Amino acid sequence: MNKSGRKALWAVDVFAKKPKSQIHVVQGLEKLVRGTDIAIEPVSVLSPDQLRIPAKAFAGHHKEYRLEAEQRLEKICKESKIKGLLAPTLLVQESLSLRSSVDALVQYAKDTSSEIIATGTTTKSVLTRFLIGSYAESLILRSTVPVYIVSPKAKVQNNISKVLFPTDYSEKSYTTFLKFLQTARVRKAQVLLYYKMEYVVPVVYGFDPLPVYDNFWEQELKAKKEASKRWMQSAKDAGVKVKTIFDEKSGYVLESILSTAKKNACGIIAMASESGAGASAFLGSVTRQTVRHATCPVWVIHP
Repeated sequence: MNKSGRKALWAVDVFAKKPKSQIHVVQGLEKLVRGTDIAIEPVSVLSPDQLRIPAKAFAGHHKEYRLEAEQRLEKICKESKIKGLLAPTLLVQESLSLRSSVDALVQYAKDTSSEIIATGTTTKSVLTRFLIGSYAESLILRSTVPVYIVSPKAKVQNNISKVLFPTDYSEKSYTTFLKFLQTARVRKAQVLLYYKMEYVVPVVYGFDPLPVYDNFWEQELKAKKEASKRWMQSAKDAGVKVKTIFDEKSGYVLESILSTAKKNACGIIAMASESGAGASAFLGSVTRQTVRHATCPVWVIHP
C-alpha cells in the first residue's frame, strides 16, 4: 500500500519485440527511487499506433485487444521481479496518432500527480538514432513531467554517487537544476555541473581571428563562471555536493558530454529540455542527441 501517494510511472510497451528492454527500464527506475517513499506504477497506452494497425481495425474490438494487452502487461510485471509495484493501469486511446498516445500518458501522469515517467528507447544503430520519431523522443518534447530514459544499452548503477548536469547556465536550465537537487540529496549524489565552450576558430581569408573574437569568449567564460557561484550556493543550501567543470578544449558538445560522464563514472546524466521555435540549441537538440547516444540513464526535466 502506497501511504505517501507519491509515485513514478513505468511506461510499458506491452507489444515491444523485446520485453526484456521494458524490464530494464523498471530496474533502472527502481534503483533511482530506492530508499524513498515513491511507488512505481506500470502504465501502458493501448492504441492503433502501438499495434501498428488502422484505426478502423481497432474500433469495435477494444475488449479483445485490451484482454491481450492486460495479459501481456501482467506477465511483464511478474517477470520484472520488482517488489512493491502498484497495480498496473491500461489506458485506451483510439486515434492513430503517436502524439495522442503520448498526450494520454502525460495527462494521466499529471492527473495522478506522478513525479516522473520512465521509458526506454528502441534504437540500435547510428542511422536509426537519427531517423526515429520515437515514443521516447515525443515524450521528451511534450511532457511537463520529468522523463527518465533508460535505453537498452544503458548501464544502471546500484548506487548512484555522481550525476552529470550539462548546462548553458541559462535561467531555464537553473530552474531544472533546482528541481533536481531534491533527488540528488536523497541519493546523496555529487552533482557535476558541466559547461562546454563552443569556441570555433573562424577562418577568414586565411587570417587569424581578430582579437575582439577571442575577447568575446573570454568574457563569455567569465560570465558563466560568475553565474556558477549562484548554482553552487543553491546546491550547498540544499545539502548537495557540487563540482563545476568548465571545458575549454575544442570538440563537439555531445561527444564532450558523453566522454565526461564516462570519465567520471556518472550514474545519470540530468538535463533540461525545451521544444518550440524559441528553444536554445542546448536545451533542445543537445538533450535529444544525448538521450540517443548515452550509455547511462538520462533524466530530462522540462523548465
